[in-house]
Amino acid sequence: MHHNETNFFYRDPVTTGLTDGSIRQTVAGMQASGHIGYSVVRTQRHELLARLGAVARYQYSSQLKSAGITLSSTSGYPIYNLTNFPKYKTFTVAASIQFVYNYAISNEWAIGGMAALQQDSKNAQVTDARLTVSRRF
Repeated sequence: MHHNETNFFYRDPVTTGLTDGSIRQTVAGMQASGHIGYSVVRTQRHELLARLGAVARYQYSSQLKSAGITLSSTSGYPIYNLTNFPKYKTFTVAASIQFVYNYAISNEWAIGGMAALQQDSKNAQVTDARLTVSRRF
């Protein structure tokens, strides 16, 4: 999820109180993925994996292409000039590559990290970096 806020406060001409006229925007979505991997290096303590996979992602955005706010000289209230992006709901499929490193701190527990890159059907790239804690069963 991503959010953005354009702060704008004005004096209400009737109550003379400070009014929040800010513009708030949100981008959120969900995705499902499946990967197949190969352990490039695997010892008792270290493991380095490379994974290839596919991703399906749904995203909803209230992000604006442009926003302008002016105060009306006659009423004192704000006038909003907003332009939306044409596609606010998108569904994409993507190819994904991941590189994973794990260090076994015991026979059951490991810590590590992952770096990933997705290239989707709408020509967008998504990068991902994580720290991981995992347990073997």
